[in-house]
Amino acid sequence: MTGLSGCSQRTWQRKKAAHGPEAILRDFQNRVPKYLDDTDQGKLIYPACKRKPSDPGGDIGTVWDHTRLEAMRYVVMVPGKGFEKLMQPSNQSGILDTLLRQQPHDDTVIEFTDSTMVNLALAINAGFQLAA
Repeated sequence: MTGLSGCSQRTWQRKKAAHGPEAILRDFQNRVPKYLDDTDQGKLIYPACKRKPSDPGGDIGTVWDHTRLEAMRYVVMVPGKGFEKLMQPSNQSGILDTLLRQQPHDDTVIEFTDSTMVNLALAINAGFQLAA
């Protein structure tokens, strides 16, 4: 069976999987650890926003890309791969409610719990505090 775009249902599903939220999360899962290793080893200045154009990774596109990786670093650390709940629109209001209940503080420590929703809120909150 062919859809309006002229491709079969199977082809459409493959294209959707290659560009959808699952693909974005897989990309982050693969790239964040390598990026953090590179910064830990001093190959790149961290955070990316402090780089000069003459620094390695100092071009605007790389700084933009690495800033995205920095923002997602805690989300990919959520135990049990609970970050997949971010892809489901039905969970987003619960995640935001949990996030808004978190109190910001100067000593950001991530202590994951048994609740995936709380873990996601902690990760997002930590990312916001890191950027502040």
